[in-house]
Amino acid sequence: MKKYVALARVSSREQQREGFSLDVQEDALRLYAERHGGTRLWS
Repeated sequence: MKKYVALARVSSREQQREGFSLDVQEDALRLYAERHGGTRLWS
């Protein structure tokens, strides 16, 4: 299996309000890794 390293970050409250929250980013990163045969290394 492939291993991926990903970083989610929000630098302002405005970004969070616009739909770039950490939860949204983490879900997108998790989906990308799963769709490309990656393993989940975080909980």
